Amino acid sequence: MGENRFSPDSPLVHALKEVLREHPDGLKVPEARRLLLRAGYPGVLERDIEEMARLPDFRRLPGGLVALQGADEPEEEAPEEAEEPAEKGPPSTLRDLPDLRAYVLFDVETNGLDLETADFFQLSAIKVVEGRAVAAFDRYARVPPETFTQAQRLRLHFNELGLDAKIARAGTQAEAVAAFRDFAGSLPLVAHNGTFDLAFLRKHAPDLANPLVDTLELFCLAFPAERSHRLDRLAQRFGLTEGGPRWGEVLALDSALGISAGLGVPPRDLFHSAIFDCLVLHFLMAEALAVLRRLGPGLKACLRALSPTLGDLLGAPEEMSLPSENLAELIALRAWRDQVPSERSAPEPGLRLDEETVGRAYEKVLGYHAWKPRRSQQEMLHHVVRAFAHGKTAMIEAPTGTGKTLAYLLPALVLARARGAQVVISTSTKGLQDQLVRDLEERIRPALPFAFRFAVLKGQANYLCLTKLWDLYLETFVPEAGAEVPFEERLALLYLLRYAEERPDGDLESVSFWLQERLPALRTLKARVASERGTCSSNCQHYPFCFHARAKASSDAADLVLVNHALLLTRQWAEGRLGFLVLDEAHHLEDAATSALTLEASRGTLEGLLARLLHPDGTRGALVRARRWTREGQAVQQAMGAVRRLRKQVAQFGGYLRDFLVRQGVRFHPRYGAAWRMRTAPRRTHAIAWEPAERALQEMVGELATLTKALERIAADLAEHHPHVDRAMAVVRELEAVREQVAGTPEAPGQAELLQAIPQVRHDPTVWVHWIELAVLGQGKGEGIPPRGSRGRSNKPLSG
Repeated sequence: MGENRFSPDSPLVHALKEVLREHPDGLKVPEARRLLLRAGYPGVLERDIEEMARLPDFRRLPGGLVALQGADEPEEEAPEEAEEPAEKGPPSTLRDLPDLRAYVLFDVETNGLDLETADFFQLSAIKVVEGRAVAAFDRYARVPPETFTQAQRLRLHFNELGLDAKIARAGTQAEAVAAFRDFAGSLPLVAHNGTFDLAFLRKHAPDLANPLVDTLELFCLAFPAERSHRLDRLAQRFGLTEGGPRWGEVLALDSALGISAGLGVPPRDLFHSAIFDCLVLHFLMAEALAVLRRLGPGLKACLRALSPTLGDLLGAPEEMSLPSENLAELIALRAWRDQVPSERSAPEPGLRLDEETVGRAYEKVLGYHAWKPRRSQQEMLHHVVRAFAHGKTAMIEAPTGTGKTLAYLLPALVLARARGAQVVISTSTKGLQDQLVRDLEERIRPALPFAFRFAVLKGQANYLCLTKLWDLYLETFVPEAGAEVPFEERLALLYLLRYAEERPDGDLESVSFWLQERLPALRTLKARVASERGTCSSNCQHYPFCFHARAKASSDAADLVLVNHALLLTRQWAEGRLGFLVLDEAHHLEDAATSALTLEASRGTLEGLLARLLHPDGTRGALVRARRWTREGQAVQQAMGAVRRLRKQVAQFGGYLRDFLVRQGVRFHPRYGAAWRMRTAPRRTHAIAWEPAERALQEMVGELATLTKALERIAADLAEHHPHVDRAMAVVRELEAVREQVAGTPEAPGQAELLQAIPQVRHDPTVWVHWIELAVLGQGKGEGIPPRGSRGRSNKPLSG
């Protein structure tokens, strides 16, 4: 690029500045030229404005806009500007609980999930007074019979209950809702996933105003460790299904209310119907309240602080003070050293690894479950045994339905117990890990004549960090003066406290998906309490209870270790640890390697880090808490100013990338956005088109450097002057963790380094691939700027 024809002192440059001061959001070049012509500069051309815009006093904005440099940046001490509202789910029903001395449990069965196209065909309810079920209600409503799938008909026992005839004879949904309103009166309504069910009632009675309590929210707090909170799973878990230990209680209530007798069907045929769900829900509601009433005083104090009406329901004393000393005041902590063996078991006496021994184990498993042998499974079993016995490598391809999991698990177990060796089994996904756990626990362990140990090991970020949980609790329930934490965020934190108390492995993968949808804040908090290398060490006060440390110790002492391909490829394994290795679904290994070795700088990551330092509302975050303790007030102000400017710069950068990709002829998919591979550095091959993005990029990198230095000063000051103050050191940990992710460590690059390195494309393209990826902000946005999903990536593909 040649020298700029316009100096910063040029009259035309000053005139352009005056025009842009009146338009701080920027102008397109033709608009700026039009205003300059009106201001008395008749000879100005669009290319003149383009050239002037390259001077340091100007900046290019997405969409081809020109603006004054810094015109849209807030002062360091200015209040945070209002931002795009955070994603929200339906409001929690636990905020202001109604009087539940009397209420109505209800449930609906629908022919679909879409409120617009589907409708309910059964509406059932049970009235409860002082904990006793006193009356039942059951009505049907007409829907077209062809709208039911065969799977629905089987699940809902259409033939056994004669539902086709009942639905055909039924009245309308409006008539059913009217009868239900007469039954319920003004009593509170209680339902499982009640916001869904209530929407179908209000479709026909918009003025239905009874308060609602959603038991799914309550059950997530009461039973946080359950894999599923579906009614049928919980009914089975608590013995409320046929043959279960509490089936007699269900039959007694059914008889007292005359439900199955009135319908002329046996009680077992009511399973999955709306009226049976109401029966089950009555017992589960009582169970959940009993569990929550037995909570310790610390959690009860939190529940009362969250919702006084919830505190009243659970019998939490009004004068309880919130814990503020340590996590043990809140939840029961499990020390893992006493529960995890220090070494692997000695070999099983008399057990040998050969086809005969493994064949007998196979027959025992089949006999225990009354399964039939499969020829292909037996063939695979023998191949695996021979490979293990002779220390050979084998690649085995088996068709669907072979039963390959059993075919490699049995030889692996016999090998481990016969030789005292350890076998590592790697799956393509963490979900398959969970499936292996169920197979080992429920299918194999009960059938084998010898004992064995297995452990699941996942990446560190999958485990909940108790220290970060405690820090987050202090920030959420014992906040700094003036900070107001939203109800849904405090409820999400309470769920995580209960999860840490009840879930023995602390695996964040099992956090309730439904509750994350209902309370989007839970996703953010889940990420914040994830264990990370920078804040995890054996010196931590919570190390004796640490979930990640427990998982590592358990894997050291296990006969079988279950991992996923990503961890297999990225963990530094001790010499000889992978002597016996099974790769399940090995055809996914290349994809797993590509994913595991990808480095990414993204808007989502940066915004998450900035929010940890300073919440968008300006009242919370590590920097707000640091002000109470540090003497580096100037550094805090510098950091806050950098966060505010970065928040705006990061949001705009995706727009610059989009403009650049448009100029390269890249087309945007309305749902999937766009991706563009960088074969060479765009600053060299597309200099003019890349210049606005490059300038914005360097501004971000400069601000990140300013932020990093300020964080170092604040953390050093706090560590020096308040080393024994827990809350001050909690801030230090948070600041250092964020700083490491921004600036990087010797082991891993940070976001600032990646932002610069990815567009430079300095690496061999056969080893590293670089690309820009833009995701669409929301479905149906067309080609609107999609900066929220913008990212740059480098990944290292497998090479031959």
